[in-house]
Amino acid sequence: MAKLNIAVVGLGRIGWNQHCQALHAHKQFNLVAVCDPVAERCVEAEATFQCASYQDYKQTLKHPGLDAVVIATPTHLHKSQTVEAMKNGLHVILEKPMTLDVKEARAIIRASEKYKRVITVYQPHRLSPAYTAVQKLLKRRDLGKAYHIKLNWHRYVRRNDWQSMKKYGGGMLGNYGAHTIDFLLNITGTDFEQVFSSMNRVASIGDAEDVVDLVYKTKQGMIGQISINQGSLANPPRMEIYFTKGYACEDSDKGFQVTSIKGKLPPKKLVKSLASEGRKYPNDKVQTKTELLKYTPEMQRDFYKNFHQAVTKGKELFIKPEETLAVMQMMDRIRKQAD
Repeated sequence: MAKLNIAVVGLGRIGWNQHCQALHAHKQFNLVAVCDPVAERCVEAEATFQCASYQDYKQTLKHPGLDAVVIATPTHLHKSQTVEAMKNGLHVILEKPMTLDVKEARAIIRASEKYKRVITVYQPHRLSPAYTAVQKLLKRRDLGKAYHIKLNWHRYVRRNDWQSMKKYGGGMLGNYGAHTIDFLLNITGTDFEQVFSSMNRVASIGDAEDVVDLVYKTKQGMIGQISINQGSLANPPRMEIYFTKGYACEDSDKGFQVTSIKGKLPPKKLVKSLASEGRKYPNDKVQTKTELLKYTPEMQRDFYKNFHQAVTKGKELFIKPEETLAVMQMMDRIRKQAD
């Protein structure tokens, strides 16, 4: 299978630690070029990955034999850089969030259709064992029907980098929110009946929000909830799923602790009298069982392999542009409610 020649633009945290490292080692890609305005980073990349380097973005796009580009730059640059790459005939992997708003996201999708280029957004949490495990849990009959899924991303950090500044598209809505909203919407669906959201700044040194809360209900009765708090000393479970006959919570990186009702519940009749029997509250002696649904290597999907297959064979993307557009629509909705 032919390798794709790819470049990484932006040698910051994600560009360097994730994309460069993964693509340099991937058997289906040649990391042939990188781009960053900081000269020292370019020199380091040349020595580490034996690739060409550029400080000018447009020169990077002209690199001989280039097939695709990873854009891992600050959010306010995404739309212009992605469209420019497509004009140059390149396929694009774009870091999250896709853009600053829905208008820019739609412009990118139109460009991909116009130039017939593949565009996908890097959303690793939807390719993770956790996402695969949730899909398995939702199919289990012994747990009943899932009616409430909650994601908690808490820690205490006084953010002081570009992600803490609004003018660069910073803030936890576009940062952790892009991950959690993408994850949750693709479980619950987007047929909303009610949506409530709130944003706040608690510990951040910059002017962007570091607390985001979202609760919504679909027309099918599913409740989705996200709590992102960068000013929190609490340590709630990363993910919780409530079922009509069970409960599951993520146990660090091991898997899900799953609790379900053991055996069948005895019959119980409705008491219509206003006088409670024995002046006691209703009670059920419920027996439960607990198990660990372990994460396994097979549950992890290969994002880069999927991108390669989409470009070379027309395979369906794991992370589709229209799915990312739904994320951007929700993010815009949250911003409007916060105004």
